[in-house]
Amino acid sequence: MSRLRRRKNDSSRPAGSGGSSIAFKKQKTIDFADDHIDSDQEEDPFHEDHDLVDSDDEEIEEEETLDAKKIRLAREYLRKLEAGGDGDDASGRSSTSEENDSSSEDEDETEHDRIGIKLQRERLKREGTLERAVAEKVKASIHHSRQSLQSVSKDAAETSTTATIQAKEWINAGHVRLLRGHDLTPTCVALQSNGERAISGSKDHSVIIWDVENQRRSFTMCLPWKKESAEEKEATSRTMGQVLSVACSDDGRYAAVGRRDSSVCIYDIRVNNLKKPSSSGTLVKTFTGHKGPVTSLSFRTQSLQLFSGSDDRCIRHYNLNEMMYLETLYGHQFGVTGVDCHKKERPISVGRDRTARAWKIAEDTHLIFRGGAKVASADSVRVMKDDWFLTGHEDGHLGLWMTEKKRAVCSIDQAHGCVGNV
Repeated sequence: MSRLRRRKNDSSRPAGSGGSSIAFKKQKTIDFADDHIDSDQEEDPFHEDHDLVDSDDEEIEEEETLDAKKIRLAREYLRKLEAGGDGDDASGRSSTSEENDSSSEDEDETEHDRIGIKLQRERLKREGTLERAVAEKVKASIHHSRQSLQSVSKDAAETSTTATIQAKEWINAGHVRLLRGHDLTPTCVALQSNGERAISGSKDHSVIIWDVENQRRSFTMCLPWKKESAEEKEATSRTMGQVLSVACSDDGRYAAVGRRDSSVCIYDIRVNNLKKPSSSGTLVKTFTGHKGPVTSLSFRTQSLQLFSGSDDRCIRHYNLNEMMYLETLYGHQFGVTGVDCHKKERPISVGRDRTARAWKIAEDTHLIFRGGAKVASADSVRVMKDDWFLTGHEDGHLGLWMTEKKRAVCSIDQAHGCVGNV
């Protein structure tokens, strides 16, 4: 037993100890009784990144959620409508009595109804079906401007002389602005649906884009004709390249140009040509197929469907989404002078055979409208609504038509005076 105890005491001594007189060094102890370390306070990089992401998400949610943003934008739009007033309503009223009646009705209506009417008006404006009665305002404005001219108060012997003097006075007074850019006579003009730009074509082969608001030339889309040297065999004829018709799509993307050489050229007026700084607009497609000069072009409203009329008595139908020709419409006995199309796929055309025709493309039929033996052939046509259209004739006659009636609903002789055509 004594030996076992002695060995046990020897093993408890540290290695390298010399003898029993060496005192054992006491170990330093740390008391963790007051310090408690939670699991959340442990340093873990994954948890740190996760906490940062959570904090970012909370900040984003605190700033604005998607639904809150939609609500905020909707409220701002409604405030703009309320602040805008009833300016569009006033433009559609033709007299003071109607303005008073409409104002009293607006007072009786609730705020919700007024906002609904404004939203409906905005929707009709986007669709291109908003109707406004502006004739009385335009008439009053023209009458006021005309009374300010000096030649109106004086009696002139000749009507033509009076018209010439009045035209000069209109220009001098600033009511009419003349823009110069073509070398020869302009033959056609088209206005964009938003009214910002206009396109004009001329006999000198040039097509110019105009800035209507600033009343200046924006850029030249097609350069004027220049005489080439005799050595070049493929010289362009000055007559065959004349521009006779232009049209612009409602989205402001494409411009169509019809020439005397029976071609229809499609230009992308959004792209600037960097190689030729003096000209803009890229030629996308050239359609050939007419056997005569292209006299009229028209885009379907809010669509890329194009219709072209020609002296070959035909109307050709194109789809610019696919850049392809679709079909040819036959029926006119003489050359087509005008074509127009609104929302429905039902173009209206006029020709030198003194008829107007409404083409039902889906049914492959068309309606014929005749003005009578005393009415000259029409030069122009404009569709006001899907069932109503206007025709302007060579003798100054103006006719209002409805597709459900064979005769004109209303007609005005010499609508633009005794001198000149419509």
